[in-house]
Amino acid sequence: MALLELARQRFRDDWTDADETLFRQTAKGEIAAYGKGDPADADKWGKDRVLRADRIEWLCTDRDAVKEVTRKGVRIKGARIEGHVDLSYVKIEFPLWIVNSAVRRGFTMQCCHLRTLLLNGTHTGPIVADGLRVEHDVFMRDGFQSTGEVRLLGAKISGTLDCRKGQFSNPDGKALNADRVDVKGTVCLTDGFQAMGEVRLLGATIGKSLDCVKGHFSNPDGKALSADGVQVDGSVFLNDGFQATGEVRLLGAMIGRNLECDNGCFSNPNGKALTAAGVEVKGSVFLRQQFRAEGKVDFIGASVNGSFLWLMLECAERCTLRLESAKIGTLWDEEASWPAKLYLDGLVYDRLHNDAPLSSEARLRWFRRQGYDRDRFVPQPYVQLARVLQEMGHEADARRILIAKQKDPARVKSLSIPGRVWHHLLGSTFGYGYRPWLALLVAWLLYIALGTGLFQIGIDKALFAETEAGTVPAFNALVYSLDAFVSLVDFHQAKYRLPTVWWLRGYLWLHIGFGWFLTTLLVVGLAGLVRK
Repeated sequence: MALLELARQRFRDDWTDADETLFRQTAKGEIAAYGKGDPADADKWGKDRVLRADRIEWLCTDRDAVKEVTRKGVRIKGARIEGHVDLSYVKIEFPLWIVNSAVRRGFTMQCCHLRTLLLNGTHTGPIVADGLRVEHDVFMRDGFQSTGEVRLLGAKISGTLDCRKGQFSNPDGKALNADRVDVKGTVCLTDGFQAMGEVRLLGATIGKSLDCVKGHFSNPDGKALSADGVQVDGSVFLNDGFQATGEVRLLGAMIGRNLECDNGCFSNPNGKALTAAGVEVKGSVFLRQQFRAEGKVDFIGASVNGSFLWLMLECAERCTLRLESAKIGTLWDEEASWPAKLYLDGLVYDRLHNDAPLSSEARLRWFRRQGYDRDRFVPQPYVQLARVLQEMGHEADARRILIAKQKDPARVKSLSIPGRVWHHLLGSTFGYGYRPWLALLVAWLLYIALGTGLFQIGIDKALFAETEAGTVPAFNALVYSLDAFVSLVDFHQAKYRLPTVWWLRGYLWLHIGFGWFLTTLLVVGLAGLVRK
């Protein structure tokens, strides 16, 4: 075998049985298997399972050796690799597999170009692979463990980045740093994936989905998952057992389909649990089915084309929700899951879901949870809600919300006693202008009362003369005032008596004129309410 002979010449001074296995099996296109066992116990493995890093480097870089490697590539299983594997700036025309092995000192693969990288089940030190180019997939799954930072800055992967069931540990720094990574397929951080330290995907581009189902991210008091500016053509899944201890950030992210956080646990009690300010979601946002948040949930300035679902939360009383300046298609929430504090100034939504609370009473309780300073009143949420309720046909509730918009400032602002009295007078008499028929009714009653008083004075002073002979009904000032004011009904009073003095007769004419005018307006107004 040409490859075996080349290797013996190159390493003749320190040739080992492990070398023999590697080069013989690689020349045949087979896996160089060294045995089974947990890579955590690799220090106890015998010499026949120990490879030196320079053997792997030689296989991938030596011009003559590369020609003898089959299309199946270099495949190593169950070895302890001593030394640091450096494949920087190398173009490798075949797959590289190092599985169920131990590479304590890790890898450097800056600007390396290869077909496939498979490190399943391997325990490794830091990996520096900035600018890595992979024509197919990168696998760091099924028991893969790293100690120290795994860096994939600006890497380009034409297939999938699959880290399911992998463990990345760097508690004092970045566990997985993949800023600006470009993955054409899916990024899988799922099924028991564990990161102790920050996972970064800032500015990453993902052709399919970012899948973190059942992934565990831990960086207490820091950032557990940072994906600011990430662009995902598919969905982002932070659900079904997803757990984060520390902040999850999606600032300015662009998501082509849905953001799903159902049954996800986001814990950062002293700060922000989920930060998605400025996120753009083409589909819907799901925060429901035992979604749990301890800390602030921030969607300030978010844009959600579909629905925003906030349902069936756990620990809602420990959560703060910020939706300021967000734009949402349909808002679907439930009162039982409303957070202890929420911020709604600038929130715009097209409609409320039919199963969401729609009554003005419930929505006013919603407004009461806003966490703004006591002396700050925010009117925009009232106007927005009233518009949506009116468009949905709930006009009475919309009107009550607008009345509350005028009434509620007294709850948060410091008004003088006269100002407070005037404020309540406007509300109780005119509905702050949103119940004009009430103002008409008050004016109508005041005129009736005024007329009753004046006409009673007139009869007591003998200032009336009877206009018809015969039996004249007994005088009643209230009925006389009604009879003159309401021209549509005859109460058999006004036509039997007229004032004899000019000032009382002049008032009677005004009484009749205003009565005709106000009664007509009141009837028209009430008829409009009946139609509605």
